[in-house]
Amino acid sequence: HERLAVVLETALNFAQTDLEKEGGKAGQLRVLDVGCGTSTLAKALWAEGRRRVHAVDVDPEVIREMAAAHASCAGLTWDVVDVTSAADKLGIECFDFVVDKGTMDYLLCSELGPALSALCAVRAAMAEGGVLLVVSIHPVKLWQALFQALGDVAPDAFGFSELQSWSLSADGAEQAEECDFRAQGQRPTAALALRRSRTAEGTTVSNGPSCRADLLAAAEEKLRCALTLKLPCIAGGLARRGCPQMQLTLSCSLRLPSRRNIHW
Repeated sequence: HERLAVVLETALNFAQTDLEKEGGKAGQLRVLDVGCGTSTLAKALWAEGRRRVHAVDVDPEVIREMAAAHASCAGLTWDVVDVTSAADKLGIECFDFVVDKGTMDYLLCSELGPALSALCAVRAAMAEGGVLLVVSIHPVKLWQALFQALGDVAPDAFGFSELQSWSLSADGAEQAEECDFRAQGQRPTAALALRRSRTAEGTTVSNGPSCRADLLAAAEEKLRCALTLKLPCIAGGLARRGCPQMQLTLSCSLRLPSRRNIHW
């Protein structure tokens, strides 16, 4: 995660600034690391106790190992959670900052449903105005299309507003809008910071299976339109970056009507 230092600092500052506006203090920033694995990212975010960090992963052995290794780190906690079926296990409006480094990539290489379920659970666990940082091997433009489509379908379940995006190389990070998308093959990692939109007053958002099923059907149609009509260049970008499974998943899960038109 050393390459992400500038990105993490910027995204954390977005979250901290919003927290301070609400009267919070630096030590009160609550952080969720989704799909932590054995990475040192959670401990880096903990920052010697300056933040409270909760790291989750689906693998019980990983969590046992990491919890034992960091037993002396007060405020750094670990739990076994399958974010695709987490429902309320992550809590409701518990975190000011959430980071996903590769978990959504993994989920999107399977089926769209689990990925949407995970995103729905993560957003529900975020405080209003909280910040989500997605770090991915896929192009920024793909994520922008996904979040735009989901926000259009169900803003109270998937609504986010983009704060900043980056393209990362071994030499560091630069804002995505400054990069030529056609050269993305030379910048294999992208990052996107988003703020959770505020839920309309009086609105109750369900995070249950029936809610996700209804949203999935609507989201599939919206995403299909976004990917076929708005971003035909994404397919070429994925091909250049060697992501055949991602191409297959998107074309099949979203039931794209004409794969030939986008040269997948």
